Amino acid sequence: MKQFSNLCLLYNIEMKVSPSLFYKSAYLSGLFDSDGSIYINIKSNQVFLTISQKKRELLDILQTIYGGKVYSANKQKSAYK
Repeated sequence: MKQFSNLCLLYNIEMKVSPSLFYKSAYLSGLFDSDGSIYINIKSNQVFLTISQKKRELLDILQTIYGGKVYSANKQKSAYK
């Protein structure tokens, strides 16, 4: 956001701050549509919903709103879900 703010200042563009996320926000459906997956474990009768991202920050925000856990998707910690 800081870089975006600096860019707006450079080009004399008014920066509009996005509204905060809340539980019934439609943002999650769009994010899930592009970066989400559904897994079903037949043996345990569990359904897993995941969203993958390169940076952890967005997933941490979603976790505070919807619950769940954020995990590293690989050993290099270059992706999270």
